[in-house]
Amino acid sequence: MKIAQMVIAPVLRVEIQEVQQLSDTKRSDNGFGSTGLTSTKLN
Repeated sequence: MKIAQMVIAPVLRVEIQEVQQLSDTKRSDNGFGSTGLTSTKLN
């Protein structure tokens, strides 16, 4: 029978900065999840 359980985890305190426009990224026009790498099929 379990009586109690404790999880020790860090609590991060961050400062959020709201901006009107985001700067360009390395992904450019390729969009979310684009790394520029291509996959090869394994046969």
